Amino acid sequence: MPRIILALALFAALGLAAAPAVAQTADQAFSVSDVQVDVTAANAMQAREKAFDDVQRLAFRRLMDRLVASGQKRVPEPSARDIQSMVRDVIVESEKSSAVRYIASFTVRFKPESIRALLDGTGVSYVDSRRPPLLVVPVLTGAEGPLLWDDPNPWREAWARRPVDGLVPFIVPTGELEDVTLVSTRQAIARDNAALTALARRHGARDVLVSIATVTTGPDTLPLVTVQTTGIGPAAPRLGTLKVAAKAGETLPTVLQRAADAVAEAAANAHKQLAAVPAGQEAGAINAVVAISSMKEWLQARQRLSALPLIQRVEVVSVSREEAVVILHASGAMPQVEQVLMQAGFVLTPGETGLQLRPSFGSAQR
Repeated sequence: MPRIILALALFAALGLAAAPAVAQTADQAFSVSDVQVDVTAANAMQAREKAFDDVQRLAFRRLMDRLVASGQKRVPEPSARDIQSMVRDVIVESEKSSAVRYIASFTVRFKPESIRALLDGTGVSYVDSRRPPLLVVPVLTGAEGPLLWDDPNPWREAWARRPVDGLVPFIVPTGELEDVTLVSTRQAIARDNAALTALARRHGARDVLVSIATVTTGPDTLPLVTVQTTGIGPAAPRLGTLKVAAKAGETLPTVLQRAADAVAEAAANAHKQLAAVPAGQEAGAINAVVAISSMKEWLQARQRLSALPLIQRVEVVSVSREEAVVILHASGAMPQVEQVLMQAGFVLTPGETGLQLRPSFGSAQR
């Protein structure tokens, strides 16, 4: 059975805290959190043992749903022993038990190399890295008028409750004084580009989702939530409008939570459609020139390029004080590659000798 970490403080002792930021971000795509089990058996020990088998299987299925591009064939589920061999560790987030019952919540981290090997053997297209974070600006409208920084704002709270794992990390501002100063409720509704970009920069993001949830009453007198989500930024997804109707007995916070999850899933699907490498497609070579102002900037740019989905290898031709000439060995169509580069913070312009890349990371570090 994989080792079980009962305290997050052990991460530092294991040396995980010293890993490069890009590697940590890539590995987060293979971490599945908030996996819950509720098992009853003859005694508490048996219930706990069965729970650890169940949680790995549940986490594996959630991971496949996350990584595999939409419309693909279903990846066959390996045996319990094979799944166990692909698990790096299992973290117990919370647990309680009785004489015959065990209830717990886990985070399961898989070995990236093992999952990639499995998916490569199935012939499906998949995404194995996260996109840069999206800043969510959640505005709630209804009978009480538009709410953004006000407390309570159940729409903002629904976003804040979402798990932090997944292909698309979301940042939800808490409404500190500087947040309120940078973007008012009126500016958010108006999609004020300058104000929203400044807010994104403050929180280490480049792209913004302004998500406006309007609560009305449906024909069955139950709450109806209509969400209009607008992307702001060079690589923000275009998600449009969705509606989520309350089920009998559901409270408004529960409906809003389902709506936030639906928007997040749409953003993840947009990322998968963009970054998934078609199965069996050969890599192509893209000549590129990276404009740099220092060796530190070049090392940062190279690190980002090497970690991107679709980029299989970065071949360095030459490096000077002002530029680095590289060949990007990439899979996928050119528009896909360009969009992924923009997501990573590069400004693209066509050049005589190939694609011109200018880092624009600035203060919006990911």
